[in-house]
Amino acid sequence: MTDLNPRQRDYVAKIRQSGQHLLGVINDILDFSKVEAGKLSIENLPFALDKLLENVANVVSEKAAAKGLELVCDVAPEVPQSLRGDALRLGQVLINFANNAIKFTERGEISMAVRLKAGSDDTALLRFEVRDTGIGLTEEQISRLFQSFQQADSSITRKYGGTGLGLAISKALAEAMGGTVGVESTFGQGSTFWFTALLGLGEEVARPALTDLDLRGRRVLVVDDNAHAALVLVDMLRSMGFEVASVDSGAKAVAAVRDAAAGGMPFDITMLDWQMPGMDGLQTAHAITALGLQPSPKPILVTAYGREEVVQGAQAAGIEDLLVKPVNASLLFNTMLGAMGRGALPTAAASSPDSGASALEALAPLSGARILLVEDNELNQQVACEMLFETGFVVEIADNGQIAVDMVAQAHQDAALRYDLVLMDMQMPVMDGVTATRLLRQDRRNAMLPIVAMTANAMAADRQRCLDAGMNDFVTKPIYPDELWRALAQWIRPRSGLGLVQHVDVDPDSRTSAASTPHAEATMDGLRRIPGLDVAQGLRRIMGKQPLYQDMLRKFAAGQARAVAELRYSLERGDLDTAERTAHTLKGVAGNIGASLLQASAAQLERAIHLQEPLAGIHILAERTAQLLDLLVAAIAQQLPAPMAVVVAAAPVDTAQADAICARLALLLGEDDAESIELLQEHAVLLQQVLQGRYAEIEAAVAQYDFEAALGVLQRGTV
Repeated sequence: MTDLNPRQRDYVAKIRQSGQHLLGVINDILDFSKVEAGKLSIENLPFALDKLLENVANVVSEKAAAKGLELVCDVAPEVPQSLRGDALRLGQVLINFANNAIKFTERGEISMAVRLKAGSDDTALLRFEVRDTGIGLTEEQISRLFQSFQQADSSITRKYGGTGLGLAISKALAEAMGGTVGVESTFGQGSTFWFTALLGLGEEVARPALTDLDLRGRRVLVVDDNAHAALVLVDMLRSMGFEVASVDSGAKAVAAVRDAAAGGMPFDITMLDWQMPGMDGLQTAHAITALGLQPSPKPILVTAYGREEVVQGAQAAGIEDLLVKPVNASLLFNTMLGAMGRGALPTAAASSPDSGASALEALAPLSGARILLVEDNELNQQVACEMLFETGFVVEIADNGQIAVDMVAQAHQDAALRYDLVLMDMQMPVMDGVTATRLLRQDRRNAMLPIVAMTANAMAADRQRCLDAGMNDFVTKPIYPDELWRALAQWIRPRSGLGLVQHVDVDPDSRTSAASTPHAEATMDGLRRIPGLDVAQGLRRIMGKQPLYQDMLRKFAAGQARAVAELRYSLERGDLDTAERTAHTLKGVAGNIGASLLQASAAQLERAIHLQEPLAGIHILAERTAQLLDLLVAAIAQQLPAPMAVVVAAAPVDTAQADAICARLALLLGEDDAESIELLQEHAVLLQQVLQGRYAEIEAAVAQYDFEAALGVLQRGTV
């Protein structure tokens, strides 16, 4: 939840990747043991096929994007969307196949396909395929697949990693779902891993026909250099009733749009792939707009990479609609309705609180709630406490179940000290969480106390043990913040006194800190009115700390005001590396403060320099960027004039308080923590009295993020 420098981010990414790999190995072994013991159970619950495939894509898309692979999802029109079965196990097999496909593919695409093999009034036999364009397999290698602890090649374990359990487990799962597995492959030309599953039919949700919406026959142009991805999109659109044509480049798209308009059959929508050789999707959109057609076809950007710069670039190009591959039918249908000015149809996903922001917003009225964290592992204590503290909760820790029981009993002696919720680990020394929960429930005073299990034991039997003991809910480790936020929002009961402590302002536009002043709020309101500046986004990046955000804006205005002028000077000297670096820096700092339009413009400028596009075009982009930058810098200077000197009141100094603040400041400076800026501003009067001339030196050093120098000045004397 904090900014990381490149080296730290690299370390954390590697730690996360290693942890996920280890977790995958452990889960494989656990599943294998259940298969061997005959304990593998298959659920029969309703699910939506589109949602299942979307979840699979979310899990594997980052890995595919990291290798430059395109992910395609191809579902035949006759395949039913509403099904009954074990969506978790279906997803497990698909993820295993997809991860293997990505692992053994260096270029090209990964395709997930679903076909209807047979059906009846209440069942459907579906065939799921995962195709890749990777290294392929020989007949001898294929013969060793789907066996426990076997790899296709003896060198694979070292080169690619893996236990050899995934395919064996996938085979067992497919057979448990009434199907089978197989593989088709040509060495050096890719592979297709497939499995079948017999599933029940759920209640089909009727989708209105395009004739009912007056959209049948609307003309759509699909622009994608990947022939397979284009074909899938064309088939889906045609099955919905659209008239569809396709081309494989931006230049051909511009010509097709111009010719169609001249022939009296204009396109209503263009679906533009972002990454194409020659002319990308954003450049194609600009070129089509430049044709001056009235009306111009509505552009929709389709991308395999849902990165922030793509979104910002689309917004800067005036593209309102963006689809991330692989595109599913329901999302495509709603996007097309929206593009044609029709409201999107309600979906289950749209009505559920999926976003982390909405989950955090639900916690705002509950800030200040008292939580007892029952956990014996120090690392887990630290992680959980950091998350809970930053969300505004008061947290106390119990190292085991016995201590938790004693602390809850003691808290009943004072109403102000009673806990609003207990987060309970299951496995602990002295007394485990299940036993502790039973003891707590035996006391009538704890009948309404919410107890939420927080444990690595994720099996259905473990969940049932928790519920049987009297727990209210279950959050699995490793902890996903959104899951924890939702559990807390669901079970903490609102009461008088909550909602006043706000360590993190997740939506600064909708509420203010309890400690804010009318002047501070007026300043923030002025900043929110600056065109192109997303204050809410900027605040979220620094945990909602308004003084720190304002300081960042001042530094931005001072440090970046001449960025484009310096970039132009570098261009004139032929120093493209420096010019590109200047644009890159401007893009990054603009993103940090929430200046999304400037960030997108700087990103386009950086890319044009990197690709060594014609100098005339680069200067046009530089001029557009300069205009946005100048307006932003001027607006920031108007809203945030240079801070006035603080007049020190001749009041008696609280020595104990001063000692505590200076000790806190020294700790923050020693840890290079930017919170020291906020602490200096919050206690400016007291610190000026105590530190006198040293205060200005410390403030100047901290303003330049020279925390070491500031600490040296602080330690020159004693308070």
